[in-house]
Amino acid sequence: METRLNDPLRLSGKPINPHLRIAVLTGVLAAVRIRIDRGDDVNATDDRGRSPLMLAASRGHLETCRLLLEAGADPTACDREGNAALGLAIKSHHPAIVALLRDRVAASADYPPDALRETPADYPVLPGSIEAQIPEPNFAPARGLQANPGRPRLRRTCRNRA
Repeated sequence: METRLNDPLRLSGKPINPHLRIAVLTGVLAAVRIRIDRGDDVNATDDRGRSPLMLAASRGHLETCRLLLEAGADPTACDREGNAALGLAIKSHHPAIVALLRDRVAASADYPPDALRETPADYPVLPGSIEAQIPEPNFAPARGLQANPGRPRLRRTCRNRA
């Protein structure tokens, strides 16, 4: 029987140890190592179907991700919403973790090739989706430029010398 990435059969089904979950969320590497040494399942999931690797990737804990991968965490597992650790790292803007997971996932034959895209901007935005309703971000202007809140363009505050 073949299972797909977001198939519920692919989820561990084992509840994550609360001590391991807290250690991963806070990024305390020594505590994560102790929980692994005590035999906690690194592929167990919380109530949302997220594994310790997914939690660490979404929080930006690079060394915790490395430790979990070395302990046998599955980088291709998906939560109940269909998100894998790589996708969560991309959404959370953690490029070092994206690179680490991309390297690990690339060797996996059952992961779709389009999941290894560079950025979330590479994915199409469907009309009517929540992404289509999000306005463009208003980034702080560079030095010498002033943002005009009513317009998306920037104008110079300094004058060119003749």
